[in-house]
Amino acid sequence: MRIYRYYAFALFFTLSAQAFAKIEMSRIFSDGMVVQRDMPVKIWGKSLPNADIEVDFGGARKSTKADAEGRWSLFLDKMPADKKPRDLLVYENKKEGKRLRDVLVGEVWVLGGQSNMEWSVGRSSGYDGVKARANYPEIRYFGQNTWTMSKTPLEVGTTGFWERVSPQNVGKMSAVGFFFAEKLFKDLDVPVGLVFTAMGGARMLAFIPSDKVSSLEYARNTYGDFLERNAKYSYESALEAWKAKMKEWELAAQKARAENKKEPRKPQAPNRISYWPPTATPCYPYNAIIAPIAGFSARGVLWYQGESDSENGRLKYFSEQFELLASSWREKFGNQELYFLTVQLASFEINRDWALVRWKQYLCSKSVPKCFMVSIVDCGEKNDIHPKDKLTVGERLEKLALREAYGMKNIRPYGPVFRGVRYTPASAEVAFDMDGRKLVGKGSARGFELKLDGKWKPAAAELVGNNVRVFPLPEDSSAKIGGVRYLWKNWALPDVWLYNDENLPAIPFINEK
Repeated sequence: MRIYRYYAFALFFTLSAQAFAKIEMSRIFSDGMVVQRDMPVKIWGKSLPNADIEVDFGGARKSTKADAEGRWSLFLDKMPADKKPRDLLVYENKKEGKRLRDVLVGEVWVLGGQSNMEWSVGRSSGYDGVKARANYPEIRYFGQNTWTMSKTPLEVGTTGFWERVSPQNVGKMSAVGFFFAEKLFKDLDVPVGLVFTAMGGARMLAFIPSDKVSSLEYARNTYGDFLERNAKYSYESALEAWKAKMKEWELAAQKARAENKKEPRKPQAPNRISYWPPTATPCYPYNAIIAPIAGFSARGVLWYQGESDSENGRLKYFSEQFELLASSWREKFGNQELYFLTVQLASFEINRDWALVRWKQYLCSKSVPKCFMVSIVDCGEKNDIHPKDKLTVGERLEKLALREAYGMKNIRPYGPVFRGVRYTPASAEVAFDMDGRKLVGKGSARGFELKLDGKWKPAAAELVGNNVRVFPLPEDSSAKIGGVRYLWKNWALPDVWLYNDENLPAIPFINEK
């Protein structure tokens, strides 16, 4: 009899747990979220196998049936923007399984890239002013710990929650993202949701899904080499070696403090699943950061990255990697119209070819559909890779969004853009697309070089309407002209000369015969 009762109770509790199984959903589906207006909104999750699922939002209902593993997804119809908070309910077999509170309908943008996108409001110029005014309950921020990895794509994610922007929390948020959202909210008068995915120092390949790397030889070989090496990785051995290094570091740091000197860099703790840090590990960060939110309806991506792909052999494949990243995200998010608004690298003194990176970023903005770029070559700090002025970046991105994503043709987000060059024996006459504005030279002409007898040399320049005539200095007047370029240097800010009459800089360029 006791055995019978034991099994009866066990069966009862098992059936009860199944009958009231908790709906599992990605963390991005949580209280306070913003869903995308004027676009079908995908909702997905996991429930009991073969369960009848119904989603109710603002009285609009959609239903579907879970598969044999309990996975399900459906789309809510397009909705106009709405500042009124509402609940989103998920029913499983006619019973409420999940309730998401305080949901708004507005504009959603994903924040991607590395440390300059990660850079917080609290470490940026003007923080005190931002903190005083940052009471924006209709701007929501989905923050997550992006220094995470997974060998396989996650469905739920390990961290992440939505917050209303307030003076108490704005300091930890992405500065570029905040300044973009603040201006967008004021100009469109609709709720704005920001989804943070950036990781300082990350290479593009970290954010590309593993099932897409085969289409690019560089990515395929890099990922394959990583898997081969990682199979031999011992976390336990790495941990013991790190502990030994930490003891040495503690002694060195203690000595430095006693001598009032800068502490040496602290050794980085090893990771359990990769012999490389997250920033350098292919695909695994995508699995933990992007995979759980892939499918969430959004207008586009703000992408500020490139520093980590400017060295070694990665620069050679910069354009191909970005094209693969953009196409992969569009497929995974189920949105071929997903915008990519990118940021060209700022001026900075570094022993890498940032001029070539900027040019590749520009070329990507021309070759990748629905990809557009802002130039910030007139911004930057000579000895700091993280400029504190993020307001300029955010506001330029917002102007770009108004023009390209929201169709406001009266907005002029572009500075002068290289259109072409006419070579004569004595000069190179450069023409610009001006987007309806005028070409302006600030101060003395500078920043131009000519390729003379096969070598790049400084050159003189003068405005000729909306064109620029570039000609050799007197000592090079007899040399043969083979090309022209502008701001082709890492620390370019002192040589920024050309703007339009709305104070937007001309993009750096290069042209050779």
